Amino acid sequence: MTLFELLQTPLMKNAVVEHGNANLDSDVTWCSPDIALRFDNWIIPGLLLVYTGELEEQEFKNVYKALQECNASGILVFDDKPFEDGCLYGKQLKCYDNQRIPVIHMPVYTNMLSFTKQLSVVLATNFENERYVENWLREICYSGNEVCDRNIVGERFGYHSQNKYICMILRLEKKRDEHSIGVEMNLKQAEGIVSNYVTQKNENVLSFLDGETVISFVPFPNNIRRSVVHEELKNVFEEIKKVISGRIWSAVVGSLVKNLDDFRKSYLDAIQTENVVYELKNQIQFYDDWYAHIFILKRSEEELEQLVDQVLDPLLEHQDLLQLLAVYYTYGEDLKATAERLFIHVNTVKYRLKKVDEILGYNSRESNARFRLQLAIIAYQHLQQNECKV
Repeated sequence: MTLFELLQTPLMKNAVVEHGNANLDSDVTWCSPDIALRFDNWIIPGLLLVYTGELEEQEFKNVYKALQECNASGILVFDDKPFEDGCLYGKQLKCYDNQRIPVIHMPVYTNMLSFTKQLSVVLATNFENERYVENWLREICYSGNEVCDRNIVGERFGYHSQNKYICMILRLEKKRDEHSIGVEMNLKQAEGIVSNYVTQKNENVLSFLDGETVISFVPFPNNIRRSVVHEELKNVFEEIKKVISGRIWSAVVGSLVKNLDDFRKSYLDAIQTENVVYELKNQIQFYDDWYAHIFILKRSEEELEQLVDQVLDPLLEHQDLLQLLAVYYTYGEDLKATAERLFIHVNTVKYRLKKVDEILGYNSRESNARFRLQLAIIAYQHLQQNECKV
């Protein structure tokens, strides 16, 4: 449950976000009063700190630093005075106004002990629900088996039959010597951004984490055009990029499907897209844009080998040129992008393309030749991948 989602619950109806409105996509994992940290320094990612004002100034500075380092979800302040009138916040939190951790004000007439207990129940219940949904979605995506009462379960957790859904897969690569919790935090943040986007439309995203991957099924109105879906998801990813900045990542989107029974199809279409575009990093890729490539790969291995022999045979002894041509086509025949990807000069790209044409005996950039070569390269890469797996 993100902080934004928590704020929509009846428990938080009197809450006012004083600072950090732009950072409400953090996942809330637990809550604890700051005074408890004197005895057990248990600060975990997603912690919502209940501010009591009992800590000494230096103690709180240390706590606040730890909250930042562990990506805490927010600080909850109980006080009867408005923030601008010198409540407890003014004594210790004033210097943190410009920090990213959201600060939420609760009126003092809310019983702190009772509230903390109720909040713990809400978070625990939500955690159990999330675990159930995750296992349910895994069964749908991975096994292909019939899931009992899938529509009943789906509607219980936010699936709406009048919507269309699309599967989105985000994978992050771990940095060298990085603990897996760092990847998980970024995935949770990305998941929260998607959830907030959907929640603003009074809908629910269905998603689960698996290792260094988050798999989400995003709802859209039944009459929406694919082009609009693509544009909206690109906008969502502009926000996600901010929290995964500095990482290598890949994102693929499957087909738009009409009902829960087709969730697995959308997931498998996303996986097929990933298999085609595995070299394209830090970009979002759509199944609809790669459908022709995927269609080719559904041919038999014998047919693919025949295509490779007929089209690429002269180039098979020149692997450097074959790689160049593959990258050149992958990057939309952009000379600069091809040069950067291969760490060579643009003039070297031009020279090698001329060599390709000499070996083939025709212009590799002519439309029919380009189409034929692209299909053959896709087939060749697929066959090479299969050999590596054996």
